[in-house]
Amino acid sequence: MSELADPPSIEALLEEARGLARAAADERAKRAYLDLLRRDPTSLDALLELARLALRGGHRSAARTAYQQAICCHPDDPTARVNLGNLLVETGEFEAARAEFEAAVAARPGLSAAHQGLARVLDALGEPNRAAIHWRQGVGAGGLAAQPFCGQGPGLPVLLLVSAKGGNIPTRPLLDDTQFAVTAL
Repeated sequence: MSELADPPSIEALLEEARGLARAAADERAKRAYLDLLRRDPTSLDALLELARLALRGGHRSAARTAYQQAICCHPDDPTARVNLGNLLVETGEFEAARAEFEAAVAARPGLSAAHQGLARVLDALGEPNRAAIHWRQGVGAGGLAAQPFCGQGPGLPVLLLVSAKGGNIPTRPLLDDTQFAVTAL
C-alpha cells in the first residue's frame, strides 16, 4: 500500500501560480490561483494577484470579485480597496470609488495611492478644494510609483509619464507587465 503524498503548502501553490503568471501562462496561472483559493479562500496575496491577472486579460468583473473578496476577508488592509477604487474610477462609479479610497486612507493615512485615488474622485465629483488636500498628500517619493512587474528577470524599464488629474491614455493593453518594468511619474 503506497502512502499519499502530502498536499503542497499554500506557499508552494502561491509560488507555482506566480511562476506561471511571470511566464505569461495566464490560463494555467489562473487555475493555480483558483486551486490555492479552494484551499484558502482568504489568501490576500492570491486574491490580489488573481485580480491583477484578470485585469491583464481584460476581465474587469473577475478582478472586481477578487478585490471584493479580499476586502471582505481583510477589511483593514488598504491594498484591495485602492485597487478596487481604481477599477471603479475606470467604470465611472465615483461614489463607490470614493468609499473605497476613504476606507483605505482611514486604514493607512500615509498611503499615497489612496490619497491620489481620493483626489481624482473628489475632482470628478466637483470638490476641487477637498481634492487639493489629497493631491498634496498623494505625491510621495517625488511622484514616482513602481508598477507591479510580473515577469522573469529585470524587465525592460519604462518611465510612464501620467497626469495625476486624469486624461491619460490607457496603457495596460500596450505595456505587458510580464515584459515591462513600469515606473509611473
